[in-house]
Amino acid sequence: MHITLINTADMAPSNKRVPLVCPPLGLAYLAASLRQRGHAPTIVDGVGSAVGRFTPFLEGTFLHGLPIPEIVERVPANTELLGIGVMFSDYWPLAKRVVAALRERFPNVPIVLGGEHVSACAPFCVADAKADFAVVGEGEETLCALADAFARDPGANARACASGIDGLVFRDENGTPIENPRRKRVRALDALPWPAWDLVPLENYVDTGLMYGVSAGRRSMVLLASRGCPYTCKFCSNESMWGTNYFRRDPKDVVDEMQHYVERYGARDFQFHDLTFVVSRSWSLRVAQEIQNRGLDITWQLVAGTRSEAIDEEILRTFSASGCKAIYLAPETGSQRIIDITRKRVNLEKVLSVARIVKQKNIDIRVGAFIIYGFPEETIKDVLKTYWLLLRMLAAGFDVVDSARFSAYPGSEYHDIALREGRIRYDDAYFLSLQRRPGRFGGASWHPRWSGSFVLMLQLIHYAVYLAGYFVVRPIRILSFLDGVLRNRPKTRFERFFAYSLWQPLRRGA
Repeated sequence: MHITLINTADMAPSNKRVPLVCPPLGLAYLAASLRQRGHAPTIVDGVGSAVGRFTPFLEGTFLHGLPIPEIVERVPANTELLGIGVMFSDYWPLAKRVVAALRERFPNVPIVLGGEHVSACAPFCVADAKADFAVVGEGEETLCALADAFARDPGANARACASGIDGLVFRDENGTPIENPRRKRVRALDALPWPAWDLVPLENYVDTGLMYGVSAGRRSMVLLASRGCPYTCKFCSNESMWGTNYFRRDPKDVVDEMQHYVERYGARDFQFHDLTFVVSRSWSLRVAQEIQNRGLDITWQLVAGTRSEAIDEEILRTFSASGCKAIYLAPETGSQRIIDITRKRVNLEKVLSVARIVKQKNIDIRVGAFIIYGFPEETIKDVLKTYWLLLRMLAAGFDVVDSARFSAYPGSEYHDIALREGRIRYDDAYFLSLQRRPGRFGGASWHPRWSGSFVLMLQLIHYAVYLAGYFVVRPIRILSFLDGVLRNRPKTRFERFFAYSLWQPLRRGA
């Protein structure tokens, strides 16, 4: 079958600064699996095809990438099945409008939705967008099974094809969503083909310097070495997408893929987007040792946050020797009470020890962290404990400590509680309120007593403390900061923010 997979444009609260970008890893995996099964996939990449281009969208937001009409225009006329990936819930207002535009041009072509947002609320998605199918969880086997069914009998009824395929949600003749049994997770990750990057305008990503990690001018590629997460944090949507099973690739297969990208794309930096890379100490060491044994001239980073419990001096030294330049941890809060309520299961002393080891042993790895403000149960006392943790992080040697505001995200337990209590209404306003980069002052708040503006104030205090402490702890950082910003050679996300958001626009204005 001729199948077109669509990565919609990015969502941005402003057209003044290009947001961070990431190649469509999920769609590239899907395309590779479809091609392996004998189908003919195409990817229309709304971000990679127009990096730096903005179009006004809803409520003061902007589309970063191709506007909807141009995405539809790029779909080949011979397409027999359309797939749209929806990773983040704040993209849903855009995704359903893309579905409507596609339906107008291709009234008889089946449309299937997938991605983490869709997995979290699949029946709603197929009904709201009037799509034909939704894939729940991993999409490779499910989408291939659907394409195979259509290929065997091109004139078959779409619902008849879907009825026997696990992992699908579809609409019956009355438009009512029908949920098939969930498909079992893919355990043999090494059997999956590597992403079909030849179908993506990859150069527009690797040469921008706008990937999530800071690559110091090196060409970067994204990578997954594992899938899933064994933890059940109350605020996370992971469980709705992956369950609680955590599967890893063979280290040799991981590094084979890295070496392939070095040779084919000239990649010299790799950004792992695993939900949590370091769970098994022995496996993590094997990946680093395999990189080291090959003598690859590369750097690599854990940009999505990982666990700290298994990280010790041996891991850090081995990681560094193999080219690791950055590790991000995710304590989320400095309050043990909030840790217990959210089931984060993190040891704050262990988090701090990672940076202390790096600092004391002079290991060349940048350590960063993520903090969340605005948990529904949070008190000012909890916030003060988080600020105290922030100060301790700076003293321990953390390079970056980012903050985010809490959201009742689809797929999380907090979302389900709010939905049962009638505090969530599925409309554009709700989904736009989940934006990771809110455009309106303060954004939304899920705290029973705090407004969005108050939560924003807590974040601003966080950054004021961070900025002050960052330079006080190590005054020499001032010179490194100026070099990174003024010469456009940022070494941390902190320096990149000032270089790209303030200094470069100032120079262009001058």
